Amino acid sequence: MSNIDKFNEFAGRVFGILYEEFPIPTNINVGDILGDPDLYNTTGIPPEMADDADIAGYTVVWLRQSGYLDMLNQDISLNEFYNVVLTAKGLEVLKAIPDSLTPRSSPLGTQIADAVKSGAKETVSSLVNQALSTGIKLAASSVGIDI
Repeated sequence: MSNIDKFNEFAGRVFGILYEEFPIPTNINVGDILGDPDLYNTTGIPPEMADDADIAGYTVVWLRQSGYLDMLNQDISLNEFYNVVLTAKGLEVLKAIPDSLTPRSSPLGTQIADAVKSGAKETVSSLVNQALSTGIKLAASSVGIDI
């Protein structure tokens, strides 16, 4: 699996957690992002998962730097993130309903959370791409650029 595929999967997990917890800030550890919440708390990161753990940690950093989420703090090893919450931009993107879907469809955040729970990695990846594209369109329109 490529780094971008892993990024999409991990971003989907982060979005799913934060969407369901919104507006309450929540702590997230790398085990939550890797799909094994007890992993980091009980045994640390196994050597064979170190690369995935790095990608998971940097996924959260990128989402923060891109304005989708905010957090109080993170540990230096990028294994734990404290008081993480969606920003207005992140929430707006996850509340969006893609134009191609009917008005009765669920918002992207709900779809992402459901896909993560069901283990549908390809669906998560597709939905994360839609969410990030929506974020780009929102940012562009805020400065008068129509995409």
